[in-house]
Amino acid sequence: MEYCVAIRTLGKAGEKYQRELNSIMAQTIKPKKILVYLAERFPIPPETVGVEQYIYVKKGMQAQRALDYNEVDTPLCLMLDDDVELHPKSVEIMIAALIENRADCVAADTFENHKMSFKNKLLAAVTNWVFPHFNKRFGFKINVVGTFSYPNNPSNGAFPSQSGAGPCSLWKIDAFKRIHFEDEGWLDDERGFAFSEDMLLFHKLYRNGGKLMVSFGCGAKHLDAKSSSGNYRQDVSKFRKRIYYRYIIWRRIWIDAADISAGKKFFIRLAYLIKSCWDFGIFLLLSIATFSLNPLKGFFGGWRQARRFVKSREYKSIPNYIVTKEKE
Repeated sequence: MEYCVAIRTLGKAGEKYQRELNSIMAQTIKPKKILVYLAERFPIPPETVGVEQYIYVKKGMQAQRALDYNEVDTPLCLMLDDDVELHPKSVEIMIAALIENRADCVAADTFENHKMSFKNKLLAAVTNWVFPHFNKRFGFKINVVGTFSYPNNPSNGAFPSQSGAGPCSLWKIDAFKRIHFEDEGWLDDERGFAFSEDMLLFHKLYRNGGKLMVSFGCGAKHLDAKSSSGNYRQDVSKFRKRIYYRYIIWRRIWIDAADISAGKKFFIRLAYLIKSCWDFGIFLLLSIATFSLNPLKGFFGGWRQARRFVKSREYKSIPNYIVTKEKE
């Protein structure tokens, strides 16, 4: 089955980007095209394999993925960040999984949460409520407070999932277009770093009736260019942004989604209130530990900003997370 490759980049990944391009050319099933969606005003990178086609687009983690992809003229599209190295059989394995499971998308497990040390697993659970689960034949589960669980010891293969990792995913291009990811343009308002747009994208496919699989062991390796994550760690407003985006994403997928009943929303709100109290405790401890009020200021500032945004005309004009047939 033919496919195109679509890479989003700022052109700063350097040697990691070259490794990615080389690994694409080494695939047992070669792509028809390598399309590189480069943020406007950034120069074309010197790394090359000689066949890439560059398309300038608006800058943003979401904006550089939520495209019309008119240049894609194949039924499948491999969407990549610019810091992924593929095993020669990665695409072959992902295509086989997509066909065998009649799936709309197969995402590679590039972050490998299950391989974290016990200390890091515990830290993720305590600070972010990101927990392991013990179903070896299921991918990621999204819970009602907007965080996720991951398989603690997954079997090799492709398994159903409610979310996935964004650096490497193989899509039926029609399925991608059906979920209208362009509606989530608010994600790029001021972030400048990657935070949960992957979950919003993949879970949107799942909630709108699409079939999502996650491939464990397909050989796609995330090299982590850190072009934006490094900036995030240095950003003094990171605490506010984290609370803000957590709340809006949770609200989009649970409270304002058309497929959630009013009765269920009461318990979802209660769960999020409990989680928010826990978050306050974490931010308070962080302020004490760092002798800085920035974490606490960020906590309350993020809440205020989020509440203002959900009451705004801009937010109320965003189409529902559950895509209607009329929109399609």
